[in-house]
Amino acid sequence: MVTSKPALPEQAAALLAELRGLIESARQHVAQTANATLTMLYWRIGHRIGVELLKKERAPYGEEIVNAVSSQLTLTYGKGSE
Repeated sequence: MVTSKPALPEQAAALLAELRGLIESARQHVAQTANATLTMLYWRIGHRIGVELLKKERAPYGEEIVNAVSSQLTLTYGKGSE
């Protein structure tokens, strides 16, 4: 049996369309904000390791430091999405 949705009065349909637009806009804003925040976080982490810890040089111990820090952060926060 196929059931159809009852027809909405024109005013209710317009309100529903507006509310859907608001929800979609808010979702998009949240996604953009989260992406920008994560990008800044990753840049700061890289900057801290590269400039402040390694003094802008490729130190032989640099890879060991990055691996050790990565392991500790993974234990605390889990693995990032792949």
